Amino acid sequence: MSQAVQLKVATEKLIPNLAYAFTSRTTFVKELMQNANRAGSSTVSIWTTDDGFVIEDDGVVITNMQDLLTVAESGWDDSVKITQKPFGIGWLSALFAADWVCVSSNGSTLEGMTADILNFAEIGLKRSEDLYGKPGTRVELRGIKATEDEVIAAAKKLAKGFPIPVELNGVRLPRPHAQDNDERTWIQTPVGAFSVPGIEKGQVKPVVDLYLQGFRVGSTAALTNWFDNNPEE
Repeated sequence: MSQAVQLKVATEKLIPNLAYAFTSRTTFVKELMQNANRAGSSTVSIWTTDDGFVIEDDGVVITNMQDLLTVAESGWDDSVKITQKPFGIGWLSALFAADWVCVSSNGSTLEGMTADILNFAEIGLKRSEDLYGKPGTRVELRGIKATEDEVIAAAKKLAKGFPIPVELNGVRLPRPHAQDNDERTWIQTPVGAFSVPGIEKGQVKPVVDLYLQGFRVGSTAALTNWFDNNPEE
């Protein structure tokens, strides 16, 4: 008798293991900033608190809170899905980064302990009448595993080439490599705008920083150092 098998998912094991998909304790900062940009926000506002972290934007609202808790369902519109290919798991980094989370958007608030959410507990939504009809989303995390200094350092680093302004505790962060920086020269290509941040006058071996969707993903410094140490390769 012939046999057959098919792909299945051990959901109870998959969710805890997703924690290892996020590379650092501050990955959530990048993911929440990226979500704000995808929402069409004009600015990302980041605030550190005594026991956590808040990020606010003025972009399109979340119309279905269930999308936040549905793995591989990003909830973005077709234009964002085509251009940025969201995977629908990045927001989960916030759940692994903190003990408590609160998300408010479009007159609705999701609030709860992250351990309960990750254990598939049903989380009731609260009505926030003062937010109904207003743009934007507010995410608050408490009991985060990263230190305040780590969050601040991550925000400053991520802001350098970010597509929209980033404010940290009310102060706008420098974005020397951002595309709207008039001091840079940009060349349009089929895969996006191209510039060469990192090159400074007088450098014999210029260092080039590489960005994808506003985030630094690499640098030629590592290659330069490698070739300096391996001249015969």
